[in-house]
Formats: sequence, C-alpha cells, structure tokens
Amino acid sequence: GISGFTSFAYEIYWTRSLVFILGNSTYALSTMLSAFLTGIALGGWGVRFLITRVRDRVAAFGWLQVALGIFSALALPLLFAVGDPQSLSGTLLGLWSEAIPLVAASFGIAFLVMLLPATLIGATFPLVGHVAVSELDRAGTDVGRVYAVNTAGNVLGALAPGWFLLAWLGIQGGIVAMAIINIILGLVILAVQFWRPGGARSWRFVVPALAVASAVLVSRAPLDFQFPADGAQPHFETLFYREGPLGTTKVQSDPRTGEKHMSVDGIVIGGTGNSHFKQLLLAHLPRLLINDVPTELSVGLGSGILAGESARHSDLEAITVIEIEPTVVDGAAQFSRENHDVLEDPRMELVTDDVTSFLRTTDRRWHAITADEKTADEYASNGFSYSVDYYQLLANHLVDGGVVVQWVPATLPPRQFQMILKSFSESFGHMQLWYFLPAYRRGPFNAVLVGSNEAIALDYQTV
Repeated sequence: GISGFTSFAYEIYWTRSLVFILGNSTYALSTMLSAFLTGIALGGWGVRFLITRVRDRVAAFGWLQVALGIFSALALPLLFAVGDPQSLSGTLLGLWSEAIPLVAASFGIAFLVMLLPATLIGATFPLVGHVAVSELDRAGTDVGRVYAVNTAGNVLGALAPGWFLLAWLGIQGGIVAMAIINIILGLVILAVQFWRPGGARSWRFVVPALAVASAVLVSRAPLDFQFPADGAQPHFETLFYREGPLGTTKVQSDPRTGEKHMSVDGIVIGGTGNSHFKQLLLAHLPRLLINDVPTELSVGLGSGILAGESARHSDLEAITVIEIEPTVVDGAAQFSRENHDVLEDPRMELVTDDVTSFLRTTDRRWHAITADEKTADEYASNGFSYSVDYYQLLANHLVDGGVVVQWVPATLPPRQFQMILKSFSESFGHMQLWYFLPAYRRGPFNAVLVGSNEAIALDYQTV
C-alpha cells in the first residue's frame, strides 16, 4: 500500500517536472506515460529472475524500496546535470521540423528520468505477490488482497499531490518526501529480517550503514530548485515562485528595463513586456464597439492587467474573473501597480474554477466576455478554448447586444487559424476579426476575434 502510494505520486511529480522540457501537449504526456509504463513492464518481466535466485524475498522487497527511493530522489538532479530545463527545451524546439530526432530526443529525456525508478516499481508487485502467496489453492485470494491494497495506495498517491502535497512541499520536495518514505520502508523491512531470531547476522551491520549512505545521497537532491521561465535571463529577479496543484507560477522582473513577466509552467502568460499590448486590446476594444459595458466576464486572471484596465472605465459596475490556478492569483499581487490594485477593487468577483464548469452551472449573462486563456502555440492542451462547444457556451451567456472578444496568436499555422475562424463564425451570428500590428514587429502577431449574437455597429468616428 505504501509502495503503491509513492509510485503514483512519483508519476505526477515527474510529469509536472518534464512539462517544462517536453511541453504539455498530448504527445508530451504520451511520451511520459510510455516511459513510465515501459519501466513497469521491464520490472515485472525482469523480477522473475530475481525471484528464482533469492531465498529471502521479503529482504529483496526491502532492497527494492531503498533503491527506488535513492534513484527517484536523484533522477531530476541527474537530468539537470546533463542540461538545464531551458536548454533542453530549446534543443527540442530546434528539432520541431524533424519528426524522428524529435521523438527520439523526447523519449530519451523521459527515459532518463523515469525508466530506472519505474523498473523498480514494476518489480515490486510481482515480488510481493510471491511473498503473500501461502498456499497454491489460495493464490488468487492472496494476490487479490495484495492487488487491492496496492490499488488503494495508488488512488491515494494520485490524489495527495493535488490535494495538499504540491502546495506544501513543491515538486522536488514532494519527490524527496516520497523517496524518504520508500527508504524508511525498506530499512524497516531489512532491519526486521536481519535482526529477527535466525536472521543473517553478517548482514545486520548493513542496515545502519545503508541508512547513513541513503541520507547522504538523498541530501544531494536540491530542495530549493526553481524551474525556469521561457526567455528568462540570468540577471532577472524572481519576485514570486510557487508550485500549485495545476501549474507552477513564476513572476520575474528585469531590473534593466523594469519589465515584469508572469509565467505558468515556464510559458509567459502576462506582464508588462510584449504581452502588455494584448491585455490592453482585450480590455478596451469592447468599449470601442458597444456603448455601455456595465458587466464583464474575464477568463483568465494572469497578471491582472486586463481586469485592471477594464476597471478603469467608470461605467463598469461588476467584473467576474475566472482563474483555474490558485497560485496565479497570488502571483498577480506582484502587479498591484500595473493592474491598478484590481484585486482590492470591490467591483471584482474572483472565482477559482474552470471556466466551462462555471458557465455550465450559472445562468448569469454579461455585456462583455474577454477570453484571455493560455491559447498561445505552446499551450497545446488548451485546444478546447478554440472549440465550437466553448464558443457556444460563451454566446449563451451574453446579454442582448453583448460581445465576446478572444485573443488568438496570428503566428498559428494557416490551417489552424482558418479552422478557428470557422468554429468561431459558426457559433456567433456576427463576428469581426481585428489585426493589430505593433511597430516593433514585421508581421501581425495579435489577432482578436469579436463575436456577438446581434450585429455590431462599427462607428469609426467613435473609435
């Protein structure tokens, strides 16, 4: 049960770590899962050779747990000794047009972290199954009992990181905590086996020596490690860093330019750099298209600049902001000057939830909905934000004459961009496409989709 608990917790922690290198696409998750399951299969297949050669299988289980703890604690430090996450991610980006090298490099990184610990995890269940079977005619019952306890541990291990361990210990701290649990479990089992009456006397000195060696090795795992953000420079100052249940939020400032950047899982989502212009567009464009915007729904808090700019309009009576990751809310406090202290504005209602579940459980309607989800190219897992289902959900929560404005990166491949336009046009009775070309770029980067259930009277004089 304890072993099953740590096994699933490791998988979550490793996945959350490798997202900084491999990204968060379906392919990246499949790569990580494949590496983990390959190790499970190899361990389950290879342990049969151990079972036939070892007399004391209980002690063998103890050795496996100690080895699992040590190798799990050192897996990420060993990877970062090969290269830091930012350089490894850059290497993969450089291979984006070459399928086979890209897949090989991605699997290589995932295997480097997961394969050996996952192999030890895979060897555990068959070994314990052999220990638990007392009589041949009770084999099914005994193995079933082991399987049930192991599965209960798996379920708890899958839930605990998201519930409280990530917020309490962080990613690397959580891995080390699981490693310590495995090592203690293994040492206790070895101590019981070696010090029991009739136990191997020559092995008794091994337990304290192994405890000391394990403590030294695990202490080499860095607990204060921070995952980098895309585009960060060595001279950047970290103002905020927290690993939350759904993402890792980081706020950095550039002392040379005064710019601030907020990143989630290493990808910049807001701040006062290049993304500042986008946030201004989404906040003010609805006011150029319709006369009054007393109520607004803002999807994604980010740095809070978008909501803060909307709150500068005196006709705004209430703004509801949906943010799925709690650590983003804490990070937005670092932008109090830039977002006009919107977190303290009594007109703002902050809801920590997924926007789709929120909209499906409310009948409220708004004059403007500003959609600034993490929809950049790098956030492949947010494809739902471009779906007909999502757009229709937004359309159903507009008052008569209200508008939806969504930022879309103009850097998307043409076919994807056309598909998004088609989905958007099918969901709203009327739509507009706005391009904005900042002076510092050669081509359009910011595109904003505007949708409404009624015709939008575009008054150039007012604009």
